[in-house]
Amino acid sequence: MLENLPLYLNIGFILTTVLAVGMVILLIQTSSKPIAARTARGVIAVITLWLSIQALLSLQGIYTNSPESMPPRIILFGVLPALTAVIVVFNTKKGKLFIDRLSMQMLSYIHIVRIPVELVLYGLFVHGAVLLAKVYCWLSDGKRFLCTQGQFV
Repeated sequence: MLENLPLYLNIGFILTTVLAVGMVILLIQTSSKPIAARTARGVIAVITLWLSIQALLSLQGIYTNSPESMPPRIILFGVLPALTAVIVVFNTKKGKLFIDRLSMQMLSYIHIVRIPVELVLYGLFVHGAVLLAKVYCWLSDGKRFLCTQGQFV
């Protein structure tokens, strides 16, 4: 964890993660067509394993000890495996079948998690843990735009 951050940011991050996992579980449970219990348990197990691995890597300082390494470790251990998983899911028969069974309405509701993510990011900016450019994009007319939310502020 980052030093000198208020406890509420750490709690906010943990609650946001729990909310995201809960929304995925709800998404699976409310699928438009039944999803096999074995498949649902497998997806939840993979998500739990992934979050555990990321937590262990973070606690070991893998992402902060050498930020100038090439390729950056966040890309190597975070982005590439997740991107590979997405490509596999969308390009296999079983993966496509799983995606087709998910409820479009719940897929839309899952974006609710973006709000607490932005609040935590803003809190990290206020306490100097992330740069302003990570939170806001500046438009040519001087307006601020939340990069990840797509909202004007």
